[in-house]
Amino acid sequence: MHERGSDVNKRSATKWNDRRTFLKMGGGASALAYWLFRGVQRAEGAPAPKRLVIVSRPNGSIAKDWLPNNQRGSILEPFADVWQYVVAFKNMPIAVNESFKGGDPHSMGSIALMTGQPRSPERIPNNDNHWNTAESFDQKLARESPILSGARFRSLQLGAYTKGPLGDEPSRALSFSGPAKPLYPEPDTKQLYARIFGSLMIPVKEGEAPSPAGVVTAMEKLRRRRESVLSFVMKDLNRVRAQFPSEARADLEAHETSIREMEKALDAMEESGGSAPPIPVSSDCSAPAAPNGLPVNEGLQDAHARVGAAQFEILRAVLMCDLSRVVTFMWAGGASEVRFEGSGHHALSHGSNTAMLSKIDRYYSQHTAPFIQSLVRSVDPATKKPLIDSTLVWYVSEIATGGHSLTDMPFLLFGGDGVGLKNRGRVLDVGAKHSSNDVWTSIAPVFDMTLTSFGNPAFGPIAGLIG
Repeated sequence: MHERGSDVNKRSATKWNDRRTFLKMGGGASALAYWLFRGVQRAEGAPAPKRLVIVSRPNGSIAKDWLPNNQRGSILEPFADVWQYVVAFKNMPIAVNESFKGGDPHSMGSIALMTGQPRSPERIPNNDNHWNTAESFDQKLARESPILSGARFRSLQLGAYTKGPLGDEPSRALSFSGPAKPLYPEPDTKQLYARIFGSLMIPVKEGEAPSPAGVVTAMEKLRRRRESVLSFVMKDLNRVRAQFPSEARADLEAHETSIREMEKALDAMEESGGSAPPIPVSSDCSAPAAPNGLPVNEGLQDAHARVGAAQFEILRAVLMCDLSRVVTFMWAGGASEVRFEGSGHHALSHGSNTAMLSKIDRYYSQHTAPFIQSLVRSVDPATKKPLIDSTLVWYVSEIATGGHSLTDMPFLLFGGDGVGLKNRGRVLDVGAKHSSNDVWTSIAPVFDMTLTSFGNPAFGPIAGLIG
């Protein structure tokens, strides 16, 4: 005797409601539970997430080593293994429509890039710089896009180094929530970890929230005892095994294995002094182990790389766990004081040693490429495809060269079919027909926002970029 359709629907609804209730009761304080809850939502018809990541490195590039003869140059060679996921822009300017001159040209570039609007003509009190006049487009997308909404954090701002001289504050942010409202990145990797994963991983008394300091202390103690992060969620795992449908238990076992592999990888990174080991292939949400022994704004190139690697691993976990769908990462602000072979990057950028500057930009390629590779190797739990397929990563700088040029910007756009990035593995010469504003216009439909133009000036979507 066949069940009536209404009875089947009721039983199905009851099953999913039971799962929701279980997740809230059994694992509301764990990353595991959060991941499973997002899986329940997808099973009930929620669309698979898409993501937007902006990665910025400072002080531009050297054109002859970036795209010589429209080919991948030595600076870009570290991206060789992921070149099939990229569109490299040629002759693309940052559009700046300002009726005044002065202030920091680095902030002029980053503000125009991210907001599409000129800076305020009014100076910031006690210095000669100028603030933005509009919110950044990543924040507009995070606020208005239905595809980018619904994650635990509407947006996140990460950063490997945030120091700089007094007066260059506007160039140390990529995101702005409104006029003169910068959202500065977090350079303290422990605090960043505590903010993102603390409330998901640390058990606290009912009605209390863990303080960042408490989270870090607890995680450090746990790490010293060499216990797995799973000790925090083992009871939840056992409950899940007992109550979650049998067809889902393989996912739970994969999740447990993946967490342990992630900890081993991060242990190896710490023991090797920061050299990034191969990131294990992952197909589920895995909160990385708490970072240990990382400096904050130290400004030496080796330490800079270690912090960047750790923050990229946190960022990958954020995307896999669907904790945020809009993230910016700054290697450093425009007037970066990170030192390479004893000299500050910003000072070097104004000199004639192009070989050294080319070497520095290649350094940033070398330490960004593993993050892109991790998106290729990681399998999106929602789509069972590589995470890069549903992620747009725009790799930018605030100026084209140390001479503060804003033409022929050294920009790359990574992504896959899921975000509609077409004809990848190529150089796209936009001539004088488009500016950075038109990249925003082009990618907006990916996130269910239709714009005929964005910023001032604007020319419209870039034909053949997204489809």
